[in-house]
Amino acid sequence: MRFDTAIVGEKQESADVNGRWEHLKSTVINAAELTLGHKTREEVRKPWVTDEMIDTGMIEERRKWKSIHSEEGGKKYKSLNNRLSRITDKPREKCWDEQCAELEKHERQGKIQEGFKVYKQKEEKSELTFT
Repeated sequence: MRFDTAIVGEKQESADVNGRWEHLKSTVINAAELTLGHKTREEVRKPWVTDEMIDTGMIEERRKWKSIHSEEGGKKYKSLNNRLSRITDKPREKCWDEQCAELEKHERQGKIQEGFKVYKQKEEKSELTFT
């Protein structure tokens, strides 16, 4: 179903603005999903973030509390942020150690150009971000 045929093909039975808006919004979303497809989950850009970290829901909960500007929201966000930091610290260090070891291996072997290529590939895939 194309967007233009979906809008023209259906009657606008609802005279109120909200009903018409909901119809337009659902038509655009349906047309976009049919044309572009639907992503079920946002891809993680950091290689050390595992599915286990995402599945616990802690990241989404932390994001929710970050937007609540109250004393309770701040305390809850800080608590969740600290817990998440403790969980991600070791995998992040391990990932950085592996990447550094790979680059150092190329340097020891005298393959500086090869090490640079590996670095550029990882940088292009956003695996190397300094945080």
